[in-house]
Parts: sequence; structure tokens; C-alpha cells
Amino acid sequence: MKSKPRRFVVASDNHGDMADATATEALFAFMADYKPDLRIHAGDNWDFRESATGLLRDYAADGIKRVEGMIKRLGATMLPYDAELGIYELGKLTVIHGYHCGVGAARAHANIYGNTIFGHVHTIESAPVASREPAEARSIGCLCRRDMGYINRKTAKLRWAQGWAYGVLFDDGTYQLFQTRNIGGRFYAATEIKSY
Repeated sequence: MKSKPRRFVVASDNHGDMADATATEALFAFMADYKPDLRIHAGDNWDFRESATGLLRDYAADGIKRVEGMIKRLGATMLPYDAELGIYELGKLTVIHGYHCGVGAARAHANIYGNTIFGHVHTIESAPVASREPAEARSIGCLCRRDMGYINRKTAKLRWAQGWAYGVLFDDGTYQLFQTRNIGGRFYAATEIKSY
């Protein structure tokens, strides 16, 4: 008898105090209904803005140590921001924070990692690559606001979209992936998934 597929949710880039309240509230409401077996955060949960002040750098370093301790106590796993070591294998789907930026980021990730979902660029877009086993990388959006002061002069923010990915993972590692996005201040998602 086959086991029931495992449900998962992947969200990214809430940037700490820069999180969008509507987006984060929608994500938690969705998870309460969807009841995922796996909850994955793909990075930039906090926003440690750069500072030249030594005291602030020391405070941030201390904060990181406290976060690492909390994650260990919760039995969760935190991966390094590393193009080789910062990879979470969700069956046949790779989850990363993201190591490329710009309009070609999804294609670059697909070329390197195959079937991949990532945050980092704050957009919702996908790019397939042709191969004997077709692959696609998808940027899953962000949970942060678009008005972060240090990004105001960058036109890339005009492509940002709030959302997250979710799906089901089967015993053989295959998966079905879905995307939720902000449409007029609301997030639409299917919480019941059926097979036919």
C-alpha cells in the first residue's frame, strides 16, 4: 500500500522587520488549513542591514549565535549560504536560497541545479531548460515589503511579487508543485489536492 504524499510549504525572504504583514498572515493562515508535513524557509528570514559601526556588527553576530541556538533547540536544520552546501533536497526538487540575480536568475539556477525553487530575487517566474530529463527553476516570490529604504533606487524591485510555493512529495521523490501569489492584496491557494 502506498503511503500518503507528504505536504510541503516553501517560503522565503520576509527580511525580519521588513516583512509584509498581509503576506505573512496569509502564509500562516494557509499553513493552518493546508497542514504541511514539511515547512521550509529558503532564506533571508532576518534583515541584517550592513553597518560600518563595530558595535552593531558585534550585536548582529551575537544575534546570529542566539538564532543558531534556537534552531538547534527546535530540532530544525539551518544550512549555510553556500552554493554547494546550502542545498536542501526535497525528493527530486532542490530548494536553495538563490545564488544568481537579475532576469536570468531562474535559467542560471535551472542550468546548475535542475528542478529548483528559490527566493533571493523576490520575483515569481520560472525558466525551463531543455535536456533528456527536462528541468525547471522557479523563483517563488517573497514575503517582504517593496518599500525597503535601501532598495528604493533599484528598478529591480518593480518586478518583486509576494508569494510562496507548496505541494506534495511522493515516495519516489517526485512532486507536484503549486504557486501562491498576491493578487490585489489577497492570496489564493488550493488546500485540498486530489488525484484523478
